[in-house]
Amino acid sequence: FFKQKTAYEISLGLVGSEMCIRDRGYTEYIMRCQWGKTFETMKPWMVARRFREFVAVDANLRGALPDLAPHLPPLPSSFVLFAMSAEVVEARQRGLENYLRKLVTELPTTLRSQQIDEFLCISDRIATMTQA
Repeated sequence: FFKQKTAYEISLGLVGSEMCIRDRGYTEYIMRCQWGKTFETMKPWMVARRFREFVAVDANLRGALPDLAPHLPPLPSSFVLFAMSAEVVEARQRGLENYLRKLVTELPTTLRSQQIDEFLCISDRIATMTQA
């Protein structure tokens, strides 16, 4: 898990992937996020996203934060054969984990962006947690 220290604590990590087979097979990458006023009071939630959603949030971040765009980490390649193969899923998972780690540890301002907030459901989850 990658942690960012601010007025509150937030951490996230890519914890797995799940292949979904409906009309067409696809893979969802599962992230475990945590938030709390202190490390000891952190509460977790899970977010599942498809690879194309990572691609979309990356493009949106680059457009919304042009000064940071050159410093954003690269995503794994989207051009692969056999996208559902275990090797491709594992390689993408490692690449997405690296992408998230760099966002949190090297570019923590991205965590306060609308794009990441919506991608990880941060505001919605915090509102739910603080009402409880």
